[in-house]
Amino acid sequence: MEPKKALSIALGIVVMAGILFVVVWPEVKRALASRSGVETTARVRNIEQTAIRDETKKFLYRVTLEVHLPGEAPYVVTVTQAMPWMLGPGMAGGEVPVRVHPRFRSWVVILPPGPRRA
Repeated sequence: MEPKKALSIALGIVVMAGILFVVVWPEVKRALASRSGVETTARVRNIEQTAIRDETKKFLYRVTLEVHLPGEAPYVVTVTQAMPWMLGPGMAGGEVPVRVHPRFRSWVVILPPGPRRA
């Protein structure tokens, strides 16, 4: 195989792997936090709707949260997630249920309110 062709194929593989990483990694983090995360509450500091929609055509929200884990100082994290139950900017200042990955504290998933969480 020609060196130019091999380099072109290798570059294509690297680009595809990068795109896959950017697209899939947030979902992997969200799934890990949802499955093995600690359930707690967080105060919504800021919420804004992005111009981006997910695969179900729902808008994604960028939410800045102050996470309160039992026995630890509160910390701030920003989450981007589709949340059809959110009311938008009116949620700022309110509390929401979240799950936090036990090891990676920045991996936070906002849970829907009420019985739908089960």
